[in-house]
Amino acid sequence: MFCLWYYDMQDGKRYKDISFWGIFAVFFLLSGLRYRIGMDTHMYMNSWGDYGDMWDFHWIDDITRFQQKSEYVSRFQPGWVLYCIIIRGFSKDFTLLQLVTSFIFNFAMFRMVKEYSKRPFLTLLMFFISFKFIEFEFEIMREGVAVGIFLLFAFDAYMKKKWVKYYIWTSVAFMLHTSAVLMFALPLLRNVDWKVWKYSLFFVLPGFIIGIAGRLIFGDLVNVFLGGGDDFISQYTSSAFEKENNVNYAIMYGLQPTLLYLLTAFNIKRIENREFIPLMFFAISFMYMGMFYFTAARLVNYIIVIVFIGATPIMQYLIRRFRTMWVVPVLMIIYFLPTLYSFREPRNLARYYPYQWVIDPKQTPLQKTI
Repeated sequence: MFCLWYYDMQDGKRYKDISFWGIFAVFFLLSGLRYRIGMDTHMYMNSWGDYGDMWDFHWIDDITRFQQKSEYVSRFQPGWVLYCIIIRGFSKDFTLLQLVTSFIFNFAMFRMVKEYSKRPFLTLLMFFISFKFIEFEFEIMREGVAVGIFLLFAFDAYMKKKWVKYYIWTSVAFMLHTSAVLMFALPLLRNVDWKVWKYSLFFVLPGFIIGIAGRLIFGDLVNVFLGGGDDFISQYTSSAFEKENNVNYAIMYGLQPTLLYLLTAFNIKRIENREFIPLMFFAISFMYMGMFYFTAARLVNYIIVIVFIGATPIMQYLIRRFRTMWVVPVLMIIYFLPTLYSFREPRNLARYYPYQWVIDPKQTPLQKTI
């Protein structure tokens, strides 16, 4: 908040770069030095000892052998398996994987914010307050690396319309995590420059209809299309499609894109990076589809930082309009209220709090149980 006030609102210059990269160091170390924080972290720790030896140079065989160990790890992309084999070749300490993964994502995000946001501390505050901070820093390691690669190399090519380079690096991201598949279609948006009504009609409305219909009408039908016979998918989605959860999920995954849509649609002229506008409406569409299948919103994780950058001048306007910086955290808390509501459950909260780190590894009884 101080950096937002001094650098973004007062245009202070002294120690600006030190402050900016100092926040990067905090994010990097919080994620890299965590100890059993986040449920996905446990999954990756459990499979850490199964990767092959980098120095035997039988990498193709090692990848195949690892993927055949169980149905659970068979979904790990070859790029991720090779990535882990290489890192494990330097150290068998799982902390190194966390540190490298954290560095790739956070460096990519901070570089993107520094290059494209005129109010970088406001953008960082929005990311920090949002659930995306917890998701990227403590959970989705495979996708975090894929997003980092996309932001570091592919997005710059997207902006410069260098499509060969773009598709090469998007393919690398896809080899790390299949969620990058949607980014192959992103170049279709590069020259789109529509009015708000057209974005609403062709992007937002279809996503909203699919989300509402899927959640409240078709229900578990999505499980059939996405492989209902697969044990992992069945376990992962079963609770989401219980009838009593349908309305809860519709609210949880519908409130966020609705608020973002209203902010964007009524303040579209304030968005400084005009190339980001179609990406923002594109993201909103898939956020709505999260009501139908809650991981659909993750398909746009690759451009969620871009969405925050695009929304930054809107937040800046609201700060000046209401004459208080607190409008940002208040709006962001409202924006992510459904997610915060889920933390009322002690088991959900214990996934992240109290924070534990490898320097002094401890766990509460509930954390040990989880």
